[in-house]
Amino acid sequence: PGSGQEAADAIKALAPRQVMVELCQKRYGQVLSSTMMGVPLGPPSKLDLLGNIHGGLLQHEFGPILQAARAVGAAVLPIDRPQAATRSRVAHRLWHP
Repeated sequence: PGSGQEAADAIKALAPRQVMVELCQKRYGQVLSSTMMGVPLGPPSKLDLLGNIHGGLLQHEFGPILQAARAVGAAVLPIDRPQAATRSRVAHRLWHP
């Protein structure tokens, strides 16, 4: 998988009308707020199991993607299920294999 910056570069080059991001509404709001205020999000804490084993982009890597989408006028569509639902499913599978 590529980086958030590689995705941002592709968005700038292709100028799509819509960009789908694998973020739930809550995480999308956190990344957008951080990006707009210029306060970078750090990597997940060592205790954040999902943040550390997730195979895709981490939350702090979405800033450049959202900025690129905004720059080309693309609508951003967060398409992931709520993080609490994912955590619940993971916990259930860990406790009930």
